[in-house]
Amino acid sequence: MNDHIRAGVRRGAIYLAALFGLSVLCGSGPAPEVAEVTVGGGGGRYSFVSSGCGPAARYRVTERAVYGSAQGRIGEHMTVAIEGATGNGDVREYIPLEETSSDASPPNTATANFTAARLGGDWERFGFALGAALYAQPERDGTIDALPFPSLTLWAGAPQKAYGFFDVASGPIVGANVNTFVKLGVGHQHDRYEGQAYLTPGGFGLSGAKRLVEGLWLGVSASARPEGGLFGQDADLQLMGRLTYRFGATRRKRSDTSREWQRTNPLPSVDRRIGNRRP
Repeated sequence: MNDHIRAGVRRGAIYLAALFGLSVLCGSGPAPEVAEVTVGGGGGRYSFVSSGCGPAARYRVTERAVYGSAQGRIGEHMTVAIEGATGNGDVREYIPLEETSSDASPPNTATANFTAARLGGDWERFGFALGAALYAQPERDGTIDALPFPSLTLWAGAPQKAYGFFDVASGPIVGANVNTFVKLGVGHQHDRYEGQAYLTPGGFGLSGAKRLVEGLWLGVSASARPEGGLFGQDADLQLMGRLTYRFGATRRKRSDTSREWQRTNPLPSVDRRIGNRRP
């Protein structure tokens, strides 16, 4: 596996250790009340130095990526989530960093795949999910180099005001945004829009979404690791769009309205109603 991925994982591990004491305060965000499905896609670019078994060289890659996820509740508080992403890139520039006598041609593509599954719990002011993730990359000899990781999301706060979150191996993670292996940030949710801002090892990211119609949301996310400047040749940049459909949104809204009406307009007691029927 190339040194770009290993470096991102090392940065994530260091960041995780430094922030471990804060993790009880932070998560990815409140789970949906019923269930939701998301599909997305986008592109980006990244740079890495790889030596492997051969001479060291720098690769600059332009990548295209797609992403999908599904999450929902089982019962009142238990949550389940699965997600996957794949990125396929073209090596736009290959720069040898040391002399070599090899006649082997450099690779012209770079592929990264990510998948994760988590189970957790979600309450009014706090939620968590824990599971496993796998980052896999095909090698030139036809084998697949795969690294397993724990996958963790934590959040706490008042979603319609502000909440904090802390993620480890929560996607989409592909080549252009491998630095988002660890995220620490803040978010806000509203009936019509939501947004997040977060820090990553050596970079940052932004994410937002707006409700188009009942149940259907349009979102966009961007991340950057500004090595040599935000738009430097070796900076990692990614931009992705997504569509999310939240099942049961109309039903939930009516149910909440009904519960609120019952709370503010309680029915008379059974004894009183029976008493009123008597002459």
